[in-house]
Amino acid sequence: NNSSSQLSMAVVPGIFYGKSKNSNESHAFIFVTLNGERQHYYRFSLDEFSYASSKGSDEFFIEVGGNRFTHSGVSLNLYPRHVNNCGFRDDANLILKGELQFSNPHPWPVSLFELGCMGHVGWIPNLECTHGVLSFDHVLHG
Repeated sequence: NNSSSQLSMAVVPGIFYGKSKNSNESHAFIFVTLNGERQHYYRFSLDEFSYASSKGSDEFFIEVGGNRFTHSGVSLNLYPRHVNNCGFRDDANLILKGELQFSNPHPWPVSLFELGCMGHVGWIPNLECTHGVLSFDHVLHG
């Protein structure tokens, strides 16, 4: 492979709460970075965010504005949205549309002795921010 044709991408769904959950600053988002060089930030209303998780189960599901994230893949339909004729509402200029399925995932283990991406900080209750990494290395199809 030619190194110029290699692509590294991170796609991160999330939710941001301002000073209160009802704050005008509060929103759902999808953050995309390509090769760690350019970032794209897509904003969504809080009611466009949904999730499902069962403790003790491998089930994982997040949906933000119709974009879906699961253990087995992602489905994306991202495009910058206009507020008005003056410019973009999103800090993004990338259109990203398609579906990917994952196979042979290598999840980052989280246990008492394997602390995951949050490290020791992850054990502190009521943190303002938590993170999870589903897989760093997997085969892509799509």
